[in-house]
Amino acid sequence: MSSAHGLSFKLRNGSLLGVAPPSHLKRNIHQGGRAAQLSVSSRLNANSIESEFLGTNSPVPEEVAQPWEEQEEKQVVGHENGNGSEQRSLSMLPEKPIGLYDPSFERDSCGVGFIAELSGEYKRETVADAITMLERMAHRGACGCEENTGDGAGILVAIPHGFFKEVTKDAGFELPQPGEYAIGMFFLPQDEKRRELSKTVFTTVAESLGHTVLGWRAVPTDNSDLGQSALDTEPVIEQAFLTKSPKSTASFEQQMFILRKLSIVSIRAALGLQVGSGKRDYYVCSLSSRTVVYKGQLKPSQLKGYYYADLGDENFSSYMALVNASYPTLFY
Repeated sequence: MSSAHGLSFKLRNGSLLGVAPPSHLKRNIHQGGRAAQLSVSSRLNANSIESEFLGTNSPVPEEVAQPWEEQEEKQVVGHENGNGSEQRSLSMLPEKPIGLYDPSFERDSCGVGFIAELSGEYKRETVADAITMLERMAHRGACGCEENTGDGAGILVAIPHGFFKEVTKDAGFELPQPGEYAIGMFFLPQDEKRRELSKTVFTTVAESLGHTVLGWRAVPTDNSDLGQSALDTEPVIEQAFLTKSPKSTASFEQQMFILRKLSIVSIRAALGLQVGSGKRDYYVCSLSSRTVVYKGQLKPSQLKGYYYADLGDENFSSYMALVNASYPTLFY
């Protein structure tokens, strides 16, 4: 099923609804959609630039006003930290404005598809159809300078308990009944010291809130089809399984929201990550008792192959699936 306008819904009764996005949601060069109407060759003073791009009366930073040719900064994908471990960023985006480009104006322009089993029954067919839908939305995603490097693709499904019940046994622990545990999908640092530190901090924060971390599972991946740009920022991907906290009267999903926010703050501090910095080698894809997300800097046609051990398993089923082919220029 293709989505020529970037958004499609398929229901099990066979009906199909395609909705064209409003014209104001089309991809713009800069925030507010005004920048696309400006010619680079126009002679703009600082006041006109700040009114069109920034919408404030603040002076335009000198590095933004300078032409591209005068910018000589090089982006560093990885660097050494004070403790001797290496940090590899998940993003290739410039951290600071360069010429007329400002990373703070980056926006996605995604193709989205949704499929659901109206009976609520978990079926393998739902996942298979969703992946087919994603692959047919390749025109909504973008490719990098390499033919085999995409700009992002992913899928969200309801937690397939039957699948995870079996694979976690191989990881050395068992799961409780559906709804009694949550799954966190993590992009972790390639550096082993930083990776173990981030997992330790997450576990410490979770336990302080009353959660029990049942175990971690390394997600099997196959990167043989990825381009070099994606390989340069590829993280280690693992899943954490944890229980609801008896210390709180909040719902399980609310507890996961709180845990995610608190753990991110603690892990950023432990890893020395600056808020707003483009250099990040830790990311939480999802943390929920209901759903799990599989995604990456992939082409739509690469998602299933990259996560084939999971997404290709016949026991990996769901009653609904949301797929996305996006334009973000980072692994997540």
